Amino acid sequence: MGLENDSDTFAAFVRPALFNDTQAGDDYINNTPATVFRITPNNTTELDPYDYPELRVRGTGQTEFELMDDLEELRIAILNKYNESSATELPTSQAVPVGSDAIQKGINAVGLNNDACYLWTANQTVSSPTPPFVNTSLYYPFLREPAITLGNDSNEFIIVYGVNHVATGKATYSNFAIYGADTWNGVRAITDADFNGSAEEYFPDNLNAKYLYVYKLARNCSEDDQYCYEVPYGVGVHGIEPDQPLFVAWRAYMENTTKTGPAYSEILYDRAIKFDPKLR
Repeated sequence: MGLENDSDTFAAFVRPALFNDTQAGDDYINNTPATVFRITPNNTTELDPYDYPELRVRGTGQTEFELMDDLEELRIAILNKYNESSATELPTSQAVPVGSDAIQKGINAVGLNNDACYLWTANQTVSSPTPPFVNTSLYYPFLREPAITLGNDSNEFIIVYGVNHVATGKATYSNFAIYGADTWNGVRAITDADFNGSAEEYFPDNLNAKYLYVYKLARNCSEDDQYCYEVPYGVGVHGIEPDQPLFVAWRAYMENTTKTGPAYSEILYDRAIKFDPKLR
């Protein structure tokens, strides 16, 4: 908004998901029906900015922490199942600041939405001014030191797991996505509809397994891997190269009770483990 060096820059993001008509969804993605115009008045006028909206309050006081022991049991089951490989447990942090924090600090909040929680496999939150996205690799070394990659080795993979926030009622929709960490190219989102019920094979006698999930990211998924995504190679959104650093990001949208994003203090953070047989 504006033509000066200190003018505000805006971005609008649309993320449709779970199309009832897959063909219509493909047509929409391939032929996005949108046009954006910037309108510059010929005459100056007195500015009348929008008021800051009244915010819906996050949180209900009900947490997911009663599942902490079950989540730890699931972690141990995953490590035991793949104990022939070396395991690297990735950190999980809140990915972006809340909107008011970003506005007051003058930092790039990277497309946040107050109706969601955002987590990622990094050891800190995005908290510094950023250049255009083409240069983000210079500003986020904590996503690459040490770098997590997914090489050509068919036995190398990542297990993503955690609490299914939709099953617990803390979200109405959630997903995780794999990104290239140097260019922030999101390749694929796996939704709660994809991983619902995926943890039950790890402890079938645990009644709380229905509230958890496990999903594999690999270059080659076997026929036995029902909950697995084959990460493609390629440039940009088409895939992730073997030497390209990557990260996993999670989104949990809108708690039905509050009609806004769940409170970070009330959810159990999702997790990821990289397994690499070459390091053993």
